[in-house]
Amino acid sequence: MEAAKTLHEMTAHERLDLIETVADALEYKAEEALDAGRQKVAANNFNLAAAIRGLATLDKRGDLASAELLLQIGINYCVAAEPEPSPHTFH
Repeated sequence: MEAAKTLHEMTAHERLDLIETVADALEYKAEEALDAGRQKVAANNFNLAAAIRGLATLDKRGDLASAELLLQIGINYCVAAEPEPSPHTFH
């Protein structure tokens, strides 16, 4: 297995693959959230996926610190367990 690389060490093609993978996963999670009636969670995931897809326009050595932060957030959203719905409704 290949050793992990930082965004700076990745080629432009590798970065694009990572961006697409994370954005696709977020969109999948968003669809699941919609199916479960969790519109706000779905909107957050769709919006984060769109922001991450925007990273694809960075040049070879663009603002990789911002890209790294968005990708970390996106990955965390993908692996985070969805909280169980509260049995109580507050008005």
